[in-house]
Amino acid sequence: MKKMKWLSATGAVLALGAAGFVTTSSPASGSTPLITAGPGSHVHCTITGTAKLAPALANDWSQAAHSGGNADPGDAGAAPAPIVSKDAATYTGNATIAAAVASIPNTTYTANGGAPTAVTTTAKVATASCTSTLVKDITTPTITDNVVSASIASASTSTGANEATCGGLANTSGTTFQSIIKWKGTTAKITPTTVVSNLAAIADIGNTGVGFDLTADGTGGTSITGSFASATGGSSESKAFIDATTLNAILGASATSATQTTSVCEPLLTGKFTPAAAGASDAIAIKLKKPKGLKAIGVTNSGGQGPIIAPNDTPSSIDAVN
Repeated sequence: MKKMKWLSATGAVLALGAAGFVTTSSPASGSTPLITAGPGSHVHCTITGTAKLAPALANDWSQAAHSGGNADPGDAGAAPAPIVSKDAATYTGNATIAAAVASIPNTTYTANGGAPTAVTTTAKVATASCTSTLVKDITTPTITDNVVSASIASASTSTGANEATCGGLANTSGTTFQSIIKWKGTTAKITPTTVVSNLAAIADIGNTGVGFDLTADGTGGTSITGSFASATGGSSESKAFIDATTLNAILGASATSATQTTSVCEPLLTGKFTPAAAGASDAIAIKLKKPKGLKAIGVTNSGGQGPIIAPNDTPSSIDAVN
């Protein structure tokens, strides 16, 4: 299996996690209380959402990955084979086809001609359900409420030190994301939370699956202000598992003459093969098509990644405590 790599940007969704801090209420007579969650507050919510990436991520074509010891299988056949044979017959191990694929030079498809590029992630996430919630006002702890739901908006821009490749998703070092969380209580108004979280990759293959982890506790460049403030001991952790479409985009192999790529990160390989006839040699016309690119990352339950990657279906979630 390919080594998993994740783009720090994509983790933005996790920052949302800090959002899960909302309240329960004992309102003052005749008024709607405003609660700023303080010590004694806690919440757990499941989340779903999407993080958009700009520019879209893509992978370059590597000549070395299709030549020498990595030589192409040299196959052709009837459509929808990548290399379609003129007579619709099946060919394997054809030297002309293998040589043609090996001759395709390194081709850049990443943004800005492969130059280091900053990637901006904007995410919108909503809570699916919230349980074990209790919010106590930081000034008047007797005023409490329960969290009904939360809406989370996150944004981050990477350092721009690397190419905007799907393979770069593993480089989460030094990446932070800011999220603004708006809470909905049963009866009270709840002060929004602003969270700056550190991003790390989750590669729990064979258990919960693949995604991102965002944590904040006021140390290591993180912070929480508003409800669940880190200055009063607040902390948060969010786990955002990616959907099957995103996983396939990241892990999908590049195309060969035998197998077309299924990843939106990889260029498509297409061609036409004309087998030798009397007085003529084999002939082939071959080309690459620009990848669609990974434009968004879906956040949902991990079970969609399949029983090999994530046999333990786990919902994306946010947890916070003060």
